[in-house]
Amino acid sequence: MAVGGTADWRGVPVPIGRSPRGQSAATGIEVGRIRAGEVSALRDLRLASLRTDPLAFGRTYEREAALRDADWIALTADVAAGGGAGFIALVDAAPQGLCMALALRDAGDGASGLFAMSVAPVARGRRAGEALVAAAVAAARLAGAPALRLLVTQPTAARLYARCGFVDDGRRERLEHPPGVVEVGMPLDLAGS
Repeated sequence: MAVGGTADWRGVPVPIGRSPRGQSAATGIEVGRIRAGEVSALRDLRLASLRTDPLAFGRTYEREAALRDADWIALTADVAAGGGAGFIALVDAAPQGLCMALALRDAGDGASGLFAMSVAPVARGRRAGEALVAAAVAAARLAGAPALRLLVTQPTAARLYARCGFVDDGRRERLEHPPGVVEVGMPLDLAGS
């Protein structure tokens, strides 16, 4: 897995208190970009997050566990080809977090979206979430996106995003599963910053 070295997306440093090698000395966190074809950590982290926090995502564990290796390989290639980026956070050298920054195809303004954000329970409270958000913000800025948008269901995650500058825009969407779970829209304006 090519997660070591500088924490970057196409050579752009991630601004989250990094040492020159891309690791936060205070927290033992390193964030790196997932490359096309490097799917084992992506698959393992995604499935673990769907088991741990099933109400936090628009997809189910059963749906994604049924994906074949070729589907996961295609996903990483599609993310890279579409100008997006997937990131994995290593906490004390073990993969413990994941997020993806992708162009929003339906956005008429060129905005990007933050998707599949998760941090393993053992790594929460160590700033891995902030490091992943910083990587997604850097990727969206590099892509020229005027905003980075997300939908969130969990209050703890919403507080993380608020600390990172995202604001509640009043948008509400219901998840297909389970009924009654509402996602809250939180964009981050990148044009003015």
